[in-house]
Amino acid sequence: MIFTMPRSIVSFWNAAKTVLSNPRRYSILMVPSRHAGVTVNAETAMTVSGYWRAINYISGQIAGLPRYIIQEIDGKTKKLSTHPAAGVMHRPSAEVGPFTWAETMFAWALSWGNGYSEIERNAAGSPIAMHLISPDRVEVDRGFVVNGYFEPDAGGQIFYRINNQSKEPTILPARDVFHLHGLGFDGLVGYSVVSMAARSLGISIAAERFEEDFFANGLVASGYLQHPNSLKGPAYDRLKEVMESKALFGQKWKPLVLEEGMEWKGMTMPVKDAEMLETRKLQISDLARWFGLPPHKLADLDHATFSNIESQSREVVNDCFMPWIHRLEEEADYKLIRDREKGVRAKVNVRGLLRGDDASRAAYYQIMTGIGAYSVNDVLRLEDMDPIGPEGDERLVQLNLTTLKRLVTEGSPQSNTRQRDEDITAASRQGFVALMQDAFGRILRRELNRFEQNRHKFTNSDTFFAWFDEFQVQQREYIADTLRPIMASMTAMLALPPGSLFGKIKAIADIHVETTQDQLAEIYTSGGEYDVNFRARKEALETVDLLISSIIQGKIQ
Repeated sequence: MIFTMPRSIVSFWNAAKTVLSNPRRYSILMVPSRHAGVTVNAETAMTVSGYWRAINYISGQIAGLPRYIIQEIDGKTKKLSTHPAAGVMHRPSAEVGPFTWAETMFAWALSWGNGYSEIERNAAGSPIAMHLISPDRVEVDRGFVVNGYFEPDAGGQIFYRINNQSKEPTILPARDVFHLHGLGFDGLVGYSVVSMAARSLGISIAAERFEEDFFANGLVASGYLQHPNSLKGPAYDRLKEVMESKALFGQKWKPLVLEEGMEWKGMTMPVKDAEMLETRKLQISDLARWFGLPPHKLADLDHATFSNIESQSREVVNDCFMPWIHRLEEEADYKLIRDREKGVRAKVNVRGLLRGDDASRAAYYQIMTGIGAYSVNDVLRLEDMDPIGPEGDERLVQLNLTTLKRLVTEGSPQSNTRQRDEDITAASRQGFVALMQDAFGRILRRELNRFEQNRHKFTNSDTFFAWFDEFQVQQREYIADTLRPIMASMTAMLALPPGSLFGKIKAIADIHVETTQDQLAEIYTSGGEYDVNFRARKEALETVDLLISSIIQGKIQ
């Protein structure tokens, strides 16, 4: 007898053979898989709160960054606002805005592994629009177009096959498809995160469904009734009817009357023993690992402290965002900009994500304007404020700065005490305070991190002070290593003998360590916390004033 397979099975088998023979197509075949007893695919994965948050957070943060086209010639950078590529990055199409386009592309790339848009060009070949294409419609292959038909060939060029519902597939050359993809070992397509993380996602979905069923069952675990004898006829039917009525909504909490010596025997592991709460927390950390995010970005604050959350927020830009930003910039360079345009490239501005608080930004701008790197208008533009006019473009430098060449040819600049006093108490002091504030901030965060890491070992105040006595020895060395470069800069800028300020490090470290011991002891015994930025600013001012006072009084020559 001859069996004919249904057309749907034949189509699926042909697709599977194509995938097996051509690994580049694997990422587009989102075949649902079962892990932990549940189906995992692109749709079910989005029901996991941590997975949704990761994709929504990464795509939304990067999509909101400014994107523009720049040209670098002779060391100067110029924005090209009238460039065709700048036009499509500012307005990809008449249907979607720049934020929605980028957010969708990154969301596809983060979940499917690939995001696609067709590049529409004018008669001159310049891009005029980019139209989103759902990843489930796209196949990437190598081959040649012969007489209008695509012929696969491993040695051919890259083409994109766009599957259409009501007509033949559309074949597009690589230059006309903006392709944003993640990690992939062939360089053409990215792996589907849903497929790779299926086990982790399956556990999360299964845990949620277990809790859903458990609460729907009125927090009543399953079990069985044990009877000393056997039930027959009407007695068995009556018991069955009573038990089935308990399954109805609103009936679960009514008491169950057991007759004739029957006993209830539970047969399900209690939720406490299954550690469901710990499992849910662990899954958040697991999903954060898949996306390169710190857990607090997925609203898991169990291990976050006020001392490490700021540094982790900066790390996410470098560890998670920057690889995706580089992929976007490179794809725009290859597909939207002509090869003959020298020095022209795409640029995504990440400065907004790296912004600190007001005090940190003010200190940074103070340093950059003090060395002439920024003008007043440059600072205003970075803060999205209007410039003050042509006079704001002037770059300022300190009077007591010089060049190495001038120092060698003319000797060390000599200035009288009054002039040096004026120089120190003006712009120099502000720059030194900013540098010292950053240094003390790093010192304080290190102390708090070590304290939090060892806090669980303290059984009483004596064990805390014993730990601190050992820790402060290493911390003093760290303080000296951190402050020494700044003091070296001060001696060079003020034309002092090299290393003449290093003798003050011990006194500064003594004051700092004593204050830290008192504050950490108070946190350990009474709880609470203290403001790192406030204390860093306070110690920076005190340290700079101490050094300047010693210089002015002639204690340091």
